[in-house]
Amino acid sequence: EKGSVEYNTATGTIADVDYFDLKITGGKWKNTDGKTVTVKNKVIVENTPEISFNNGFVCKGSDVSIPEGVKLSLGGKIKSISDGESAVPYSQTYNTEVSLSDDAEFQASKVTFNDAVSGQDKALKVSGNVIFSGSVGDTEKKLAKVEVTGTSEINGGVVSSSGIQDYEKSVTLGEDTSLTGTVITFKSTVDGEKNLTIDGNAVFEGNVGDTVSLVSISVTGTSEINGGTVTTTENQIYNGEVTLGNDADFSGNAVNFESAITGDEKVLTLNSKEAIIKGNISVKDFISNAKLEIKNEDEVNVTTSGKIEINKAYDFDNLVLASGGKTSINDSGKIGTATITNEEVLELASNKKITVSKELTQKGSGNND
Repeated sequence: EKGSVEYNTATGTIADVDYFDLKITGGKWKNTDGKTVTVKNKVIVENTPEISFNNGFVCKGSDVSIPEGVKLSLGGKIKSISDGESAVPYSQTYNTEVSLSDDAEFQASKVTFNDAVSGQDKALKVSGNVIFSGSVGDTEKKLAKVEVTGTSEINGGVVSSSGIQDYEKSVTLGEDTSLTGTVITFKSTVDGEKNLTIDGNAVFEGNVGDTVSLVSISVTGTSEINGGTVTTTENQIYNGEVTLGNDADFSGNAVNFESAITGDEKVLTLNSKEAIIKGNISVKDFISNAKLEIKNEDEVNVTTSGKIEINKAYDFDNLVLASGGKTSINDSGKIGTATITNEEVLELASNKKITVSKELTQKGSGNND
């Protein structure tokens, strides 16, 4: 083990030994090929050196902070944690752009990226909490994938990968955010008074906008809604099929479903001001407290094993409503062509008006009121 060593104006390789303290104040330095730089106490970086730790880096005794202006290339495991059974995790802060030279895993209590993270086709994993204050990948040079085991604060606006993104704990949006990947999975909650755009498929395992409502949500691919509630102050747009893994409640200004909604034995509730549905629905119960439009060139089938309940104004055309229970229409609305099939009772509010421009057919074995 070496004591306190300073690397300054030269260019070369940092020796393959364990350091007590390591100070880098200038020059261009890299680790020995295939070897990891290990520091027992602390690492100090000053001025604007060029550092390439492409085979990993370990600091066991203190937080790590890299100042602005350093040209930094990292790969392998970047660890800030002490030895032993009672290991203490420290933090890592990067005030300069981090370029991934290889797949990289950052292990710390919290990792803060105050500038961009780049590395085309390289995988980024953060084992701990993370703050992204700069872009992560971009549309031209996507990372391979992104994984975070702790909480995530996304303040940089863009996280772009050619593969998956997994966020295991709560996600907070500090800026309007665009996430690009094959499948974006949120295993906990998503909050933040910002716009969220997902270019890819989305899996929401927790509530969305439950603590702090999002402004809007747009998903280009399929969506799995497993958390129960999705809340925005403005619009929600789902371009691909939506699958419910739990009873689901959508709240916002307007919710637009461009494709099918499926969820066997799940309850779908629309609590938005408006809702537009263009694909088939197959759920346990369907409850609309929104001004509802269901129209498409192809016939739309709303099929439930339980009830259908329409509580606000509606505009239907080319529609089949088929409930395994009671069908209730409790407000005035317009119908072009529609067929209503109910296993139990069909309830039409007596003081409300249904305007039929083409044809309304009712079929059902139960009593009709």
